[in-house]
Amino acid sequence: MRLNRTNVRIGIDRLGPNRPVRRCVRGMTMVLPRRHLLPYMATEGSPYAQNLVDLAQVLGRTTKDLVVLDVGANVGDSALLIRDRVRCRIVCVEGDPYWLDYLDKNVAGVADVVVEPVLLSADGEQRVDIVRADVGTSRVRPARGTAGTATVPVGELLARRPELDRVRLVKSDTDGFDLPLALAYARTFSRSRPVIFFEYDPRLCLPGADPAAVWGDLAGLGYERATVWTNGGHVLGTADVRDLGTRCRVLTAGGADPGYQFWDVAVAHRDDADGCAALDEVAARGVQWQGAGRV
Repeated sequence: MRLNRTNVRIGIDRLGPNRPVRRCVRGMTMVLPRRHLLPYMATEGSPYAQNLVDLAQVLGRTTKDLVVLDVGANVGDSALLIRDRVRCRIVCVEGDPYWLDYLDKNVAGVADVVVEPVLLSADGEQRVDIVRADVGTSRVRPARGTAGTATVPVGELLARRPELDRVRLVKSDTDGFDLPLALAYARTFSRSRPVIFFEYDPRLCLPGADPAAVWGDLAGLGYERATVWTNGGHVLGTADVRDLGTRCRVLTAGGADPGYQFWDVAVAHRDDADGCAALDEVAARGVQWQGAGRV
């Protein structure tokens, strides 16, 4: 590993106690665990996480009273970065008590940002285990037996938060349940047909499931347009959703390393002209990936 100031700073933070610290991320002051990698990933000039903010900005131009759903809100960084640029209402969903404490601190007093302290599931109550990594994330996996934390179905979240009936942008980052949840968002919020932004990481697929099946399932629900980024925020291209069933093999074929770990994907419904246009605009303004593995 090349030695530079960022690597030295990360090394110092990993050696020190993991206590709450204040960090400035793109002009926003946040309280984070000392070992959280967000400040090193979202540096000025980096495309990391800019795609989500850009989507909110573009959709905000064509949507009156924009509503955003942030599932897996973590420390509230997405909500804060969006609200810094876009006037909107954001429902933050976070079910890990560890991150929830930071989320509550960071969004306290921020207008039009509300918190739902739950873990979501696609259909019915389930029990899950939370596996936390101190660098800034938690993985969700099915619990064994009757142990674990109970989930809340997406439909119940809508009943709790009626404003989500007009949600226009959904961001999902649960490190485990994103693929079935993407389908649940499409079904539950069919009235508003939101743009759905989620992680596609076959390594975190639920046991027995085929991760590539999500593309055909989304297309069957009317979601036909997609923009794909690397997990670092570089644009990989735009595509028909059905085509991603083949193109996603770059993440599973076991061949040459494409240079990134997983995809960030945003999909828009075929009847959502504004959403489809937003995907194209954000892809055009983003930093293009120069390596292999484009879509």
